[in-house]
Amino acid sequence: MCDTIISMSETPNKEHTKVEQDKPSPSEAELKFLSPPRSRGRLKVYLGMSAGVGKTFAMLNDAQLERQQGKDVISGYIEPHARPETMAMALKVPQLPLRAVEYKGLTLREFDLDGALARKPAVILVDELAHTNAFGSRHAKRWQDVEELLSQGIDVRTTLNIQHIESLKDVVIQITGVEALETVPDSFLTKADDYELVDIPPAELLSRLESGKIYAKDKIGAALTNFFRTENLVALREIALRHTANAVDVQLRNLRSTERDNKFKGNTPRVMVCIAASKFAPRLVRAAARLANNLKAPLVVANVETPRTLGVNETDQKYLQKAIGLAERMGGEVIRTAGNDIVKEVLKVARQQHASILVIGKPNRSRLVTFLFGSVVDDLIRRSNDIDVHVVYGKKEEASSVPVVAATSKISIRSSLLSIFSIFITSIFAFSLAPYFDPTNLAMLFILPVIWAAFRLGRYEANLAAVLGVLVFDFFFVPPRGSFSVSDIQYLVTFFVMLALSTVISTLAQRAREQAEASAERERRTSLLLGLSKRLSDTHSKEEVASIVRIFLSDLLSVEVVLFWPNIEGTLVALNRTMIAIEEDPQEIGVAQWVSSRKSNAGKGTDTLPASKGLYIALDTEKDYSPVLALYRNSEPFELNEIELVEAFAHLVAGALRRSELQLEASASELKSEREELRNILLSSVSHDLRTPLTAISGIAGAIEAETDLSPNVRQLVNTLGEQASHLTSIVSNVLELTKLESGKIILRRDWNSIEEIVGVTLRRTQQVLATRKVTLQLPEDLALVFIDGLLMEQVFVNIIENFARHTPLESTLLITGTSTIDTITLHFSDDGPGLPPDTDIFTKLVKGSHSQGIGLGLALCKAIIEAHGGNISASNINPHGAEFSISLPALETPPEIENEP
Repeated sequence: MCDTIISMSETPNKEHTKVEQDKPSPSEAELKFLSPPRSRGRLKVYLGMSAGVGKTFAMLNDAQLERQQGKDVISGYIEPHARPETMAMALKVPQLPLRAVEYKGLTLREFDLDGALARKPAVILVDELAHTNAFGSRHAKRWQDVEELLSQGIDVRTTLNIQHIESLKDVVIQITGVEALETVPDSFLTKADDYELVDIPPAELLSRLESGKIYAKDKIGAALTNFFRTENLVALREIALRHTANAVDVQLRNLRSTERDNKFKGNTPRVMVCIAASKFAPRLVRAAARLANNLKAPLVVANVETPRTLGVNETDQKYLQKAIGLAERMGGEVIRTAGNDIVKEVLKVARQQHASILVIGKPNRSRLVTFLFGSVVDDLIRRSNDIDVHVVYGKKEEASSVPVVAATSKISIRSSLLSIFSIFITSIFAFSLAPYFDPTNLAMLFILPVIWAAFRLGRYEANLAAVLGVLVFDFFFVPPRGSFSVSDIQYLVTFFVMLALSTVISTLAQRAREQAEASAERERRTSLLLGLSKRLSDTHSKEEVASIVRIFLSDLLSVEVVLFWPNIEGTLVALNRTMIAIEEDPQEIGVAQWVSSRKSNAGKGTDTLPASKGLYIALDTEKDYSPVLALYRNSEPFELNEIELVEAFAHLVAGALRRSELQLEASASELKSEREELRNILLSSVSHDLRTPLTAISGIAGAIEAETDLSPNVRQLVNTLGEQASHLTSIVSNVLELTKLESGKIILRRDWNSIEEIVGVTLRRTQQVLATRKVTLQLPEDLALVFIDGLLMEQVFVNIIENFARHTPLESTLLITGTSTIDTITLHFSDDGPGLPPDTDIFTKLVKGSHSQGIGLGLALCKAIIEAHGGNISASNINPHGAEFSISLPALETPPEIENEP
């Protein structure tokens, strides 16, 4: 496990750079570095309680020491803040040229990420980790630049202040009253390999500030009054010390972890936080993240969508999206579910995720509101049982806003007139019944238009009908008629009941409408995913997948869709075309190529290459380069819920692509297997048919050679005929043995055998083949017995020696040596011949040298026999010339004790 990374901007209250709608296209330089990443670089973070403690100076000083040790160290970005000591130290380290960025008439100097990737130093210094990059940069934040450097195998040294750690943001605000707008997510900081706390006493820091060593003189007074108060610095120092101690503790516990500790992993706590659409959501996520970090527990973030959330205003929805994005950056798992009972759904998710601690927010609401409308927090605590509930106190203004009129029930003149008209019709009907019914009974008629308006029009129209109904009933039907005065007090009760009953009916009807609409929306999304899944299940090629995805997403999101597919070299090829020919834009293809090589989403709506015209989603298919799903829309950016839906589609598409690849691989494998089987059958049949005539030829040649009256020339021809017949018989035997091994028809007849005896028999069999070649045998006397098939192993040795005899001069020497360990016996066959042909797998069937006789099956048979015994065979060239075959056989079993005869 690594320590934690932290880096910060030296200015306590630095503003974000605003992003405009007119975004430039990404530069070509941003798209150059598409090679597969090297092993990950190491990250060291210099952490301080505030600006001015000496983080940058300490980093530069350590860089000097590393340079003296011969390391390639450069400065990628250093912020000297006009501090003489820091500036002097920075000049001693080679500086990478900064990148000039034009923004609103200003020229900004930024870290050149592409220049650093092209330079590829061993170590690079990148100051101010939490810095927000200028508009138009590849990444929105500098820590993302650092992440890319690390992924390319470059070691990084960086700096950070404690207030710029995302999970500690709220704590720092409570202490100092200053909000750090630039933060680094904890999920990134946990990847640090080294962590160094740069610390000085607050009194010394204040002394440095007053002497002008931190800020310019015109800023000292404001700094002392606001951020740099003694009580603030003491509190920040304590937080920095605690954070560093926690990081060191994690590292120490990971170093001491053993297999004995693994049995306690099931008791690891899990923290879950429930968030809603409100200003409180981001602060709640940070509080839960701090708790999870302290407990070293996973973080789960749950959001329950209810019918009421359909009416939440856009501002609160943005806070919810911000909180979800924050949770993902912190490494939390986000789960979004839907239901009518928030508490029931929260507890359901908590138990599914095995959460032991539940974090929930409690905004400051009055007791009257809690009494009238209930409390989710109180209900959750009562029903949580074995789950601990941590309540984070919120402010009144952080509560989620519940709209008076739901978004699904917009006020319109037409619907209001219909509501008024329904009261008019009811009044006419009531006038016709007035002579026959008591006024109290007539009041029930005016509830009917309320019910109709509630179910057909909306809550506002239903309430309007309820109020008008009470007024019309009072004016026309309650004595004295023609006025709003009431002669009998009992009618006041009637008015109240009518109004209350109408309000309840309209509320229930509206909730039913909202639930129906929410269910319809969930059903729509589910049916879309189901429909896409069904269509993709019938696809057999990636082109079909591209066509189906284009049709679905084009209709759903009004976008142009392209599916890019990587070829063997990793270059992306568009599988379909768009109306705007965006797939031919080299800038956009470069972004897609970057996504394919990094397997990380980018483009519009993300923090990486946000100036791109499209949104690019990497489809994980377990390849070096992943396919990319690209979506283009000229108008508004992609919202979070749209990106989530696209990612859900992307998972289905990735699965379909993997299935298509597996089908192709299975078909190819089946075809190869059928070809192999047919070839084996053919070879086996031919070999059987050749054995009989070969035996006859060998017998006839032997009989002729036994005659005494043959001339020398004839005798030489007969001798050659016999040798070639024997060689061909050997080839046929190899073919038969190899086909039997590959088909599984041969059975190993294992027994305990002595390697020395098998080698001796082999040398006697090959004595004629070796001719004048010399064989030296150096086997240790204590070589253990091995449990093998002696005849097959003898065939292996014969084939290796025959291979030696065919490919070496007559004066060559063969050296046979052996070694043994507890579990392995190894034999080496070394010669001083010309060696093996380069770049050739000699153990492959039908592979032979340029001057080889035969069809190249002998060594393939050797490999098959050795592997059937669970061993390994290899061949290599040796210096200055020659070749060596090495055979390793397992010796895991203990041979039986041999009893000595009396």
